[in-house]
Amino acid sequence: MRKRGYALLKKPRLRTVSVPVNRLPNLPAGTDAFLDAIVFIYAFSGHSNECHNLLRRCSTEKVCGITTLEVINEVTHRLMLAETMTKGIIKKGNGSALKGKWRDVAKLTEYWILKERIFGLNILITGSARLSVFLRHVRSRPGLTAELDNTNVLQRVKRHRINKR
Repeated sequence: MRKRGYALLKKPRLRTVSVPVNRLPNLPAGTDAFLDAIVFIYAFSGHSNECHNLLRRCSTEKVCGITTLEVINEVTHRLMLAETMTKGIIKKGNGSALKGKWRDVAKLTEYWILKERIFGLNILITGSARLSVFLRHVRSRPGLTAELDNTNVLQRVKRHRINKR
């Protein structure tokens, strides 16, 4: 006889999904790519030519870049921290080091200019709720990213019904 709560003690089964990994320069034209904060940070700071070239490919619509407002907020915060460290306002790169230095932070401008460049890159920027609908749709159809053609972003949004919740 099984004891009550036995199911809670069993190890959960892990499900794995095999996803082909491509280096950024090898992404085929027409690919949909989610752009996380690190892509923008590396591209804007000059640490990665691959990230810079990926953003350039997104701006010319060779690759369809997709990101969220939350990612842009993260990029803004990290760029601001980097600027404060560069200008010697703080020594550690965390937000708590900025406590009480609001006058110095108010004078910063470089991070804001870099952040504004994101909006000129011709990428799809959406809220995380709409992105989760898109990702659910992508996961439900294997090979979907290969099927998408290189049309403009608005057609992709309509096709995937991102505006529905």
